[in-house]
Amino acid sequence: MKGSALHFTFEQWQRIGVGVACIVFLVLIALSYCIGYGPGDTRDVEGEIISFETDANSSSPEVRHILHVRLDNGLTVRARVGPHITAKVGRRVRLIATQMPILGIERFRFKEFLDSPSNQNPLLSK
Repeated sequence: MKGSALHFTFEQWQRIGVGVACIVFLVLIALSYCIGYGPGDTRDVEGEIISFETDANSSSPEVRHILHVRLDNGLTVRARVGPHITAKVGRRVRLIATQMPILGIERFRFKEFLDSPSNQNPLLSK
């Protein structure tokens, strides 16, 4: 080796570059998993349904059902809910708030109704 500089051939620099790119790619995958899917702090919050929506995408068979809920602290949030839940404006609900690690963003999911429906069919009740 002449002087203090490292002398690599072009092929060796290519291998080093591919190795570094692979390591960076794997780190990004691990980081995105931790942010999007990693477990976070969860808590129950309560509020009232103010509206609901169904979001269908023509390019995907998935249909998302969303509740808009005004929490007791005054914040209005969107919560995912299953298609089997019948939402009605004004009903009280309990949501699960999950705070994503690193970013601190909260996601909300439906947990349960806190009140009974006001228009129950008397023929179906026990």
